[in-house]
Amino acid sequence: MSVLTNYSTPNDTDWWTIDQTQRIAQSFQINAETIVNLATVRIRGNASNTRDLRVRIETNSGGAPSGTLAGGNLTALISVITSASFDTRTASFGDGNILQPATIYWLVIKCEIEDGTQVNNWSADGAGSYANGNVSSANTVPTWTDRPLYDNWFTIEGPGLSSGLQNKIW
Repeated sequence: MSVLTNYSTPNDTDWWTIDQTQRIAQSFQINAETIVNLATVRIRGNASNTRDLRVRIETNSGGAPSGTLAGGNLTALISVITSASFDTRTASFGDGNILQPATIYWLVIKCEIEDGTQVNNWSADGAGSYANGNVSSANTVPTWTDRPLYDNWFTIEGPGLSSGLQNKIW
């Protein structure tokens, strides 16, 4: 299993809010051509949440998510989160999604249906320790705002096309 990860020991003191209008994205790069089928994030919700979260891997456009999937199956749901405690949640993508090395991609999370009072928090590292990416945020009409001092907690996984791809950024 090939894995790209960005996380430190979670202290969950930094996070970005995903709500009915706010989308959060984390950019990343891989170092070898790789099949991708899973993305895991550390996230929390609240008791009043009623909607699932949409997770996508998008291409880059001018240093921000493009709105275009990086592969036809790189979109999945994470079931509604009502727990106020941070926990890991995994989005499972379909097969056949190949990402290329030295290319910027974006892991984007948004509310599946943008209504109500949805509030979710994606755990982040305020030290900006992941050199190959950064956080951006946007309202419903995507004008992305760069957050260069932060990186979200995430993993990208797949069987890989090259053995032993493993990047752990602590």
